Amino acid sequence: MTRGQSKHLIVVAAVAAAIAAIVAVYFAYATYQERELTRLIVELATDTSTRLRAAVAIEPDAPGTDNAANQEKLDEHAAAVDKHYDAVHGMHAAPIRPLADAADEYVLGAREIIRRKAASHRYQLEVAASIQALRDHMRADDRTGPWVTTAIRAKEQLEKNYRDYRLATEALIMLFDSYPASRARFAAELASVPLLEDSVVEQARTRAAAALKELAAQAGQVGRLDAHR
Repeated sequence: MTRGQSKHLIVVAAVAAAIAAIVAVYFAYATYQERELTRLIVELATDTSTRLRAAVAIEPDAPGTDNAANQEKLDEHAAAVDKHYDAVHGMHAAPIRPLADAADEYVLGAREIIRRKAASHRYQLEVAASIQALRDHMRADDRTGPWVTTAIRAKEQLEKNYRDYRLATEALIMLFDSYPASRARFAAELASVPLLEDSVVEQARTRAAAALKELAAQAGQVGRLDAHR
């Protein structure tokens, strides 16, 4: 082998070694990136599920309930999960695209459930207050013109509050219905994350539907001004 050939082989070997090193670094970084992205998704999804569990458990008529404090908690959960969704949705997650897409769908669905739960809770309290206000006014019936005017305004306020509550709660029920599909998709990609169970969501759906039906009956009964004339 000539000296020139020997030098050529040394150069080729050096280039090959450099390429191998670059490839090794690339794959090491890709593995690290995938691991870190997965870790972040697990962290965000776990906290999302924890907050979702706490949110759907809140009911205005539970014994010893502090409704103002619960409303604040619901709003806090909604704000936190909104940030979680922004973090998941904004990921450069090409190395784990199927997992990232499933996480995006799950966290988005949880965020919307908590948002609608917060709205439903707020409007439910407003409906209850409107029912009580109209009921108290009816009991103080003096059949004067101002009494009738106030009664009509109170009835209109009740109808508005109930409409807001109905729309928010119907949207919440629809989101509850879609939850199992997004949960199943995410669990298929990463089974280790403790996602909120379908059974808990189904129970919350049943309670929401029952509360909507009950308030509809109460609002309809107290809002029948003709019955008080």
